[in-house]
Amino acid sequence: MRAMRERSVLLAVLGSMVMSLAMIPPTAATVEGVAYFGDRSKHVVALTFDDGYDVVPCQRILATLRRDRVPATFFPTGDSVQANPAFWRSVDAASYTIGDHSMTHPQMTRLNVAQQRAELVGSRTVIERILGHPMTDIFRPPYGDVDATVVASARRAGFPTVVYWDTSAADSSSRGTDAQHIAAGSRGQNGSIVLMHCGPSMTPRILPSIIANYRQRGFGFVTLPQMLGVLGPRPVFTTPAPTMLPLATATPSPRIAPVPRGAATPSFTEFVPAGPSSTIAAPAPEDLPAPPATTRSILIAALAISAAALLVAGIVNLHATGSAGWPSPDLGM
Repeated sequence: MRAMRERSVLLAVLGSMVMSLAMIPPTAATVEGVAYFGDRSKHVVALTFDDGYDVVPCQRILATLRRDRVPATFFPTGDSVQANPAFWRSVDAASYTIGDHSMTHPQMTRLNVAQQRAELVGSRTVIERILGHPMTDIFRPPYGDVDATVVASARRAGFPTVVYWDTSAADSSSRGTDAQHIAAGSRGQNGSIVLMHCGPSMTPRILPSIIANYRQRGFGFVTLPQMLGVLGPRPVFTTPAPTMLPLATATPSPRIAPVPRGAATPSFTEFVPAGPSSTIAAPAPEDLPAPPATTRSILIAALAISAAALLVAGIVNLHATGSAGWPSPDLGM
């Protein structure tokens, strides 16, 4: 019995650590040329979905977005698009933004420059062949693994905009309850980029509540091209709805120098429907984060030390008090 209580304490601590780590700003905030949020004066958020390795949850996510009339941005790997071309054509047909997430989902900083280029160009080639037109020139590195070399490789491959996030639902983790993940994914503020995944079975369950939470707080939803002021499709829905924010003007983020792919910038004219003419401005320089004094690794170490101390204290207390009442943690296991 005591061993079971000790295990419960450990699981509670681990669950708390996972949810805390989800809220630590990513290391991309320290890399020049990477954006992890948009204009802080705009009361909008951008929902984003990475990977695409399991098409069934992806289908449910798309159905929810279309039912609730929510623009969003997808970052599938080239492998995922190649495995399920019909689904990704349906995402594109609904005018949702599809950005690049590499071909095979490697840790980009562990690759040499030639390998990085192969991942970026390979995925672009596959996705554009399947969609039949140029893709949106935005890249999100797998695992949040980026440095200046990766940013340079992305630009050379025709992806001048490299993005991260400032809010995460931590939906790729098996720890925590749905309520905890909903709370984590709903903590965005003006201009937040919210990270979720297209693959975990959890994500379709928690997405409706996350959408509802933002709407209750008065937020609107935009795609990353709308938020950051780059070229991309404007979502189109099949039933009447309140006017959504339209495509922003093609103004690059101040800290990202566009590198055209070939002789001209890809045109999205043929698949961007007409709509209202208002825009969202690109983020001002002061809206892009300065490198934080405390890095993510230091914060993780501090959390680990605190968790270990709590765990030791809990076990000592259990041995000292016998069957003293410890709450049974609800970690959804």
